Amino acid sequence: MSYHQLQRTWWSWLVTAFGEGSANNRRERAARFLEEALELAQACELDKPSAIALVDQVYGKPVGDPRQEVGGVVGTLLTLCEHLDYEAEEEGWRELRRAIRDMDLIRSKQAAKAVSFTGALASAPVK
Repeated sequence: MSYHQLQRTWWSWLVTAFGEGSANNRRERAARFLEEALELAQACELDKPSAIALVDQVYGKPVGDPRQEVGGVVGTLLTLCEHLDYEAEEEGWRELRRAIRDMDLIRSKQAAKAVSFTGALASAPVK
Protein backbone atom coordinates (compact mmCIF):
# COMPACT_ATOMS: atom_id res chain seq x y z
CA MET A 1 0.00 0.00 0.00
CA SER A 2 1.08 3.59 -0.47
CA TYR A 3 0.59 6.95 1.17
CA HIS A 4 -1.50 7.98 -1.85
CA GLN A 5 -3.79 4.99 -1.30
CA LEU A 6 -4.01 5.88 2.38
CA GLN A 7 -4.91 9.48 1.54
CA ARG A 8 -7.56 8.48 -1.02
CA THR A 9 -9.04 5.84 1.31
CA TRP A 10 -9.29 8.33 4.18
CA TRP A 11 -11.00 10.79 1.80
CA SER A 12 -13.52 8.13 0.77
CA TRP A 13 -14.20 7.33 4.43
CA LEU A 14 -14.69 11.03 5.25
CA VAL A 15 -17.18 11.54 2.41
CA THR A 16 -19.06 8.41 3.46
CA ALA A 17 -19.08 9.35 7.14
CA PHE A 18 -19.82 13.08 6.91
CA GLY A 19 -20.75 13.92 3.32
CA GLU A 20 -19.25 16.07 0.57
CA GLY A 21 -20.09 19.32 2.35
CA SER A 22 -18.03 18.46 5.38
CA ALA A 23 -15.26 16.90 3.33
CA ASN A 24 -14.93 19.98 1.12
CA ASN A 25 -15.09 22.57 3.91
CA ARG A 26 -11.50 23.80 4.19
CA ARG A 27 -11.97 25.50 7.57
CA GLU A 28 -13.63 22.42 9.05
CA ARG A 29 -10.86 20.17 7.73
CA ALA A 30 -8.25 22.56 9.19
CA ALA A 31 -10.04 22.62 12.56
CA ARG A 32 -10.25 18.82 12.68
CA PHE A 33 -6.56 18.60 11.77
CA LEU A 34 -5.64 21.09 14.51
CA GLU A 35 -7.71 19.13 17.02
CA GLU A 36 -5.86 15.91 16.21
CA ALA A 37 -2.47 17.69 16.21
CA LEU A 38 -3.21 19.17 19.63
CA GLU A 39 -4.27 15.77 20.96
CA LEU A 40 -0.99 14.30 19.70
CA ALA A 41 1.00 17.16 21.25
CA GLN A 42 -0.83 16.65 24.55
CA ALA A 43 -0.15 12.90 24.41
CA CYS A 44 3.54 13.75 23.91
CA GLU A 45 3.49 15.87 27.08
CA LEU A 46 3.33 19.36 25.55
CA ASP A 47 1.55 21.47 28.14
CA LYS A 48 -1.33 23.86 27.43
CA PRO A 49 0.65 27.09 28.07
CA SER A 50 3.26 25.99 25.53
CA ALA A 51 0.54 25.15 22.99
CA ILE A 52 -1.12 28.54 23.50
CA ALA A 53 2.25 30.29 23.14
CA LEU A 54 2.76 28.48 19.83
CA VAL A 55 -0.68 29.58 18.60
CA ASP A 56 0.21 33.19 19.43
CA GLN A 57 3.59 32.82 17.69
CA VAL A 58 2.09 31.33 14.51
CA TYR A 59 -0.75 33.85 14.27
CA GLY A 60 1.76 36.66 14.79
CA LYS A 61 3.46 35.79 11.48
CA PRO A 62 2.27 36.26 7.88
CA VAL A 63 0.01 33.54 6.49
CA GLY A 64 1.99 30.76 4.85
CA ASP A 65 1.47 28.82 1.62
CA PRO A 66 -0.73 25.75 2.28
CA ARG A 67 1.38 23.46 0.06
CA GLN A 68 4.59 24.38 1.90
CA GLU A 69 2.86 24.07 5.27
CA VAL A 70 1.63 20.57 4.34
CA GLY A 71 5.22 19.63 3.59
CA GLY A 72 6.29 20.95 6.98
CA VAL A 73 3.51 19.05 8.72
CA VAL A 74 4.47 15.82 6.97
CA GLY A 75 8.13 16.31 7.81
CA THR A 76 7.54 17.06 11.47
CA LEU A 77 5.02 14.22 11.84
CA LEU A 78 7.42 11.72 10.26
CA THR A 79 10.31 12.81 12.47
CA LEU A 80 8.10 12.66 15.57
CA CYS A 81 7.05 9.14 14.54
CA GLU A 82 10.69 8.17 14.09
CA HIS A 83 11.44 9.50 17.58
CA LEU A 84 8.49 7.52 18.99
CA ASP A 85 9.50 4.42 16.99
CA TYR A 86 6.18 4.38 15.11
CA GLU A 87 5.64 3.75 11.41
CA ALA A 88 3.46 6.69 10.34
CA GLU A 89 1.81 4.88 7.43
CA GLU A 90 1.09 1.82 9.56
CA GLU A 91 -0.53 4.01 12.23
CA GLY A 92 -2.58 5.74 9.54
CA TRP A 93 -3.94 2.42 8.27
CA ARG A 94 -4.56 1.22 11.84
CA GLU A 95 -6.58 4.33 12.66
CA LEU A 96 -8.50 4.05 9.38
CA ARG A 97 -9.52 0.47 10.21
CA ARG A 98 -10.74 1.70 13.62
CA ALA A 99 -12.59 4.61 12.01
CA ILE A 100 -14.34 2.26 9.57
CA ARG A 101 -15.30 -0.09 12.40
CA ASP A 102 -16.49 2.73 14.67
CA MET A 103 -18.04 5.06 12.07
CA ASP A 104 -21.36 5.44 13.91
CA LEU A 105 -19.63 6.26 17.19
CA ILE A 106 -17.36 8.79 15.47
CA ARG A 107 -20.36 10.42 13.79
CA SER A 108 -22.14 10.82 17.12
CA LYS A 109 -19.02 12.24 18.81
CA GLN A 110 -18.55 14.76 15.99
CA ALA A 111 -22.21 15.75 16.17
CA ALA A 112 -21.83 16.43 19.90
CA LYS A 113 -18.71 18.53 19.22
CA ALA A 114 -20.51 20.53 16.55
CA VAL A 115 -22.98 21.74 19.15
CA SER A 116 -20.13 23.39 21.05
CA PHE A 117 -18.81 25.28 18.02
CA THR A 118 -19.84 28.91 17.64
CA GLY A 119 -21.12 28.21 14.15
CA ALA A 120 -18.10 29.67 12.40
CA LEU A 121 -17.08 26.31 10.98
CA ALA A 122 -20.60 25.27 10.07
CA SER A 123 -21.08 28.44 8.06
CA ALA A 124 -17.62 28.49 6.48
CA PRO A 125 -17.64 28.67 2.69
CA VAL A 126 -16.99 25.43 0.87
CA LYS A 127 -13.78 25.51 -1.15
